[in-house]
Amino acid sequence: MNPAGATGAAPRLPQVWRLWWCVLTIAPAGVGFIHGVSLPLLLSLGWYGMGLVAARSAGRQLAKGVCPRLLVRLLCAPLSLGVVLMLLLFGLWVRSDFICVVPLCGMVGVTLLTARSHTPAEFRVRALSLGVALGGASIPLIIGEVVMRTPAVASRWANPWSDADYDRLWERNPYHLRSLRTDRHKAPGAFRIVTLGDSYSWGAKIAHTEAVWPAVLEAKLRSTDPTVEVVNFGQNGYTTVNEVELLEELGWQFAPDLVLLQFTVNDPLPSRPGRISAGEDWLFPMLPLAVFQDFDLLLRSVSRGYEFADARFRSVQLSYRFPAGHQSLFEENFAGWKDCQRALGRLAVETRRRKVRAAVVVFPFFLPDLKLPGYRYQVIHERVRAAAAAVGLPVLDLRPYFEARPGAEWQVFPGYDAHPSPAAHRVAAQAIAPWLAQNGLLTPTKEPARKQPSQRETKQHTPQGD
Repeated sequence: MNPAGATGAAPRLPQVWRLWWCVLTIAPAGVGFIHGVSLPLLLSLGWYGMGLVAARSAGRQLAKGVCPRLLVRLLCAPLSLGVVLMLLLFGLWVRSDFICVVPLCGMVGVTLLTARSHTPAEFRVRALSLGVALGGASIPLIIGEVVMRTPAVASRWANPWSDADYDRLWERNPYHLRSLRTDRHKAPGAFRIVTLGDSYSWGAKIAHTEAVWPAVLEAKLRSTDPTVEVVNFGQNGYTTVNEVELLEELGWQFAPDLVLLQFTVNDPLPSRPGRISAGEDWLFPMLPLAVFQDFDLLLRSVSRGYEFADARFRSVQLSYRFPAGHQSLFEENFAGWKDCQRALGRLAVETRRRKVRAAVVVFPFFLPDLKLPGYRYQVIHERVRAAAAAVGLPVLDLRPYFEARPGAEWQVFPGYDAHPSPAAHRVAAQAIAPWLAQNGLLTPTKEPARKQPSQRETKQHTPQGD
C-alpha cells in the first residue's frame, strides 16, 4: 500500500463514478457551446478537474492539503457530488445570475490547478505563476479602461447611454405606450393621428418622449391647429405585421382619423401571431468578443474598453460576413416580405372600411452615404413604395431630407447605435407635417361636426391635394 501523499497506480474506479464523470463532463459542455453561455462549461471543467483529483491514488491526500474537508468527502462520494452539481447548474441557468461567473471561475481554476499538481507545494507554485501571468496580462487592459474613462476620450469614443436616462413614460399608462397622449376617448372635434412603428417611432436611446418624432409632429401641427392629437403606438422590435396587429387589437379603440405607419428596412423580419418577431439577431447572427453571451453582457455592463472593442468587432462582422445587409428580407419569395405586403393590404382595406385615412412614412437606414446612387437601400425604398401604392397607400420617403449630411451625423450614438438622434427625429417631423397637409391627409374622410370652427381651422382642414 502506498504511503499517504505518495503517487502510484490509480485505483480502479467504480462504474457509477465513470458514468457520472462522462455525463457531467460532456453534457454541460455541449449545452454551453450550443447556447453560448459559460456557466455549464465552467461546471463541466470543474467536474473534469475533480474527477482527475479523485482518480489518482494521491488525489485525496492532496485535496486534504488544499481543499476544505467537506469537498474531500464529496470527492469520495461521486454520486452525491453529481447530483449537487446538476442542481447547481439548473439553478444558475434558471436565474441567469451573471455575477456567479466570477466565483465559479475561481473555483474551477483551483480545481484544475489541484488536478495538475501532485503536492501542496507544487500547487502553490503553479497558483503563484498563474497569478503573476494573469496580473501581467491585465495591466494593459486596466490602463486601457482608465484611458476610456477619462473625460477627453470618453466624450468621443465611449458609449454614454444608460437605460436609467429614459423618462419611462410608458410605465405610467395601462397600454405601455410611449406617448404624450394615452386617453382612448378623444375630445369633441379633435383630429387624432395614430402612429405605428418600431424602435424608430418608440424612440430608442432618446431620453425624453417629447423629442421623439410623433411628439414633435404633434407640437408642430398644433402650432397651427390645436385640435390635432398624436397617439404613438411605436414599439421596440416590432415589424409591420406586429404593428398592424397592434392596431387591430388596440389602436382602433382610440378612434383615429389618420393612421401613419413608419417603415424601416428590417420590417419584413419573420413574425408570428401574438406580436412576436425574430429580431435582427436572426438575420445577423454575430459572435460577441467574449464568445459567451453571459460573459459578454457582464463585461459590457462594467467595462467601457470592452464595450468599445466589442462594438468594433460587431461592425467588422457586419461588413464582411453580411455585406448585403437587409436586402434578403425583400426577395420576392421571402415569407416575411409576403407577410409584410399582406399586412399593408389589411391596413388599406380596414382604413377604407372605417373611412379613415392612412399613409406610410419610410425612414432611411443611416448608412455613411445617404445620397444617390451611393445609398444601397434605395431599391428597398422603391419596393416599399410600390407595395404601398398597389393597395392605395401614399408614401413619404424621408431619405432626401437627410442626404445633405453623412449618416453617422444622424445616429444617436455613432459607432454604437444607428437609431435616429433627436436632431433626426426633428427633421422627420418637420418633413412629415407639410407633406400631410399637401396631400390632404389632415382632413377626415367624413368631416365631423364642430362647434363654430374658426376661419383658421376651416382653412387648415381644406384638402390641398390627392
